[in-house]
Amino acid sequence: MAYGNQLAGLCAATALFVCAASGAPVAPSTLPVPAERDGALVVNGHDSGFEAPIGTALTMSGAGFVPNANVTFVVYSEPVVLAEVTADATGTATASAQVPNLLGQHTLAAFGLSPNRDARLLSTQVEIVSTPSAPGGLPATGVSIGLGAALGVGLLIVGAMMTRAARLRRTARR
Repeated sequence: MAYGNQLAGLCAATALFVCAASGAPVAPSTLPVPAERDGALVVNGHDSGFEAPIGTALTMSGAGFVPNANVTFVVYSEPVVLAEVTADATGTATASAQVPNLLGQHTLAAFGLSPNRDARLLSTQVEIVSTPSAPGGLPATGVSIGLGAALGVGLLIVGAMMTRAARLRRTARR
């Protein structure tokens, strides 16, 4: 049976995929229940919840798919297809995309087939933000003041030394 026919059969056999008019499976409009998740999707080195600013690059990777088969990467709450790729010869699918303009908590998911031809879903949680956060959770804004502060302290010390030297010269002249 050809790969396309197997996928079309999944449309009728599972809620994980839905069918297009052509009979080809497409990512569903809502994410299947978490019990159907087969594993973690690794995104930018994270396999569990993380924060991603709008427009930044995502590198998504998941294993356990049929070698050389199609895998679709989608962001939910609103289903937005980020990439459609072909898994490599080991069944690992890797895709690159930009974080879409969808603020808030979302799920990134990869849909495809497992080697035994069952539907496979990998996912992870992401919070899409408008600006990156500093380690304390506050938005990173402005410019670092470290260099300016160090320069200011250095100039104060030089000024104090020059004032002391001028006083010593005056005292020595008397």
